[in-house]
Amino acid sequence: MGFGNQLSIMGQAVAGFLGLAQVPTDPALREQRVTELYEQARIEFPGVAEVRATTLVGAPDEVVLVDVRTPRERAVSMVPGAITSEVVEADPSAFVGKHLVAYCTIGYRSGLWAQEWSGRGLQVGNLAGGVLAWSWAGGAFVDAGAGPTHEVHVYGANWDLLAPDYTSTW
Repeated sequence: MGFGNQLSIMGQAVAGFLGLAQVPTDPALREQRVTELYEQARIEFPGVAEVRATTLVGAPDEVVLVDVRTPRERAVSMVPGAITSEVVEADPSAFVGKHLVAYCTIGYRSGLWAQEWSGRGLQVGNLAGGVLAWSWAGGAFVDAGAGPTHEVHVYGANWDLLAPDYTSTW
């Protein structure tokens, strides 16, 4: 089963537990909710190595960050220096021996992507908590013009869990 088929099947399962939760307003509870959502999602890709945002912020040169979100999401914001999943998929041999860290909003789509591409011989980890955790770690974002931005595409209202210095859009 390919990544796309897994995503649609797994997406339905994830929607079940994500759709019921209300987004907390208290910052500490928002950050805690990011961790809870990621912990629920990671059950779907148990063998994938996790990388914490706090480890990467300030030292992303050691890895190749791979944004697996949609072009619409990436047009609003990306982690500086990240490449798209399409770049890796177009020439996987260019990334053999490099440490890739995939990310999305919470880490679900990127976890599935990391699982698939790890199975194809690449060294791929998953950014635990995705861009949401990145924001809580104080990570920077750039817009489509590669300029700094505090507006971050978070996929949908259920993922409106960015740190207070950032603005969510979906």
